[in-house]
Amino acid sequence: MSLKNIDQFSFGYQLLFAVTKVFHCIFYKKITIRNRELIPENTPVIFLANHQNALMDALAILFGVNKPIVFMARADMFKKPAIASLLYFLKIMPIFRPRDGADNMGQNDAIFRRSVDVLRNRRAMAMFPEGAFNPYKNLQPLKKGFARMAFMSEASADFTLNLHVVPVGIDYSDKKNRNAELMVQFGKPIPLLPLKEIYKENPTQAYKLLSEQVREALLPLMINIEATEYYDTYMQYFDFHVPIDLSMEEKPDTHYNRFVLQQQYAEALNKLAVEDPESMTKLQKELSDFPCWPKPLSLLRLLRSVLSLLWSICKLPFYPPLLAPQWVLPKIKDKQFVASIKFAVWMFASFVYYPLLILIIVLLW
Repeated sequence: MSLKNIDQFSFGYQLLFAVTKVFHCIFYKKITIRNRELIPENTPVIFLANHQNALMDALAILFGVNKPIVFMARADMFKKPAIASLLYFLKIMPIFRPRDGADNMGQNDAIFRRSVDVLRNRRAMAMFPEGAFNPYKNLQPLKKGFARMAFMSEASADFTLNLHVVPVGIDYSDKKNRNAELMVQFGKPIPLLPLKEIYKENPTQAYKLLSEQVREALLPLMINIEATEYYDTYMQYFDFHVPIDLSMEEKPDTHYNRFVLQQQYAEALNKLAVEDPESMTKLQKELSDFPCWPKPLSLLRLLRSVLSLLWSICKLPFYPPLLAPQWVLPKIKDKQFVASIKFAVWMFASFVYYPLLILIIVLLW
């Protein structure tokens, strides 16, 4: 597969899609998808999401939507022909950034034209409008690339495509490890048609207005920690108060309920950090000094621990693929790819190990 036919049907891609979805469901303890019914049908769509977790964010959107999507990724990943062919097979297109050099930025025109073709064929696309990976739970300034591509697509069809951009919020209970919880929330679609006249008169103003609309639509779908210098304080505050408040309000301990409380806490702490930084610093010290007392040992907890240990021993033959990523992770310099590498290595190791295990069992039977 190449850039020319990136949006065409591929049996190999569909097979990989189905297999990877199974592993993705196993990788996470629980996956929550909210508001998928808001996604427009029979019309071109660009999904725009926050970006915390490299490849895992793309998989979250892909399986949240549950159909093939053409993604945009930074162009430096396409330098080697073999890697480029693989990325095209996975329906990923390059996007050049200023840091890639002024000469290369001109290549974006061809990429945008191909993106227009994809959308005119009523295929879905996805982008991360922040333009780069964000290690924090907050929303960075949005780049204008997505707005330019969206308006180019509509303008090429004289605004008859009915193109919508759909905000997507992605949240992880733990973005680095297995058995975490993942939540994907879709926001209300934003049509481009109302901005038609503004675009014709002043494209730059239209880009700005669309970016502002997308930002306002994304913020309710994610946790926005603005004072990143106190990031650990926010997380400690969440860990301490969420279980208490859920218990007091008699609400079930679900990802969404925890998310709502964390959003409320983040807004309050954002305000505190701006209006009363001394109190924020005091809170930081109190939380860092707060002792983490172990839970009292009860007969029930002891029994559960014993049963868990026995169950773990029974599962020992199945552990090697789970341990395989630990041999690779020390060589990874870019920590944003930790979860992605864990997932990819575990999936590959499973394909190799489990058939061998089954073969050995059959031969020894």
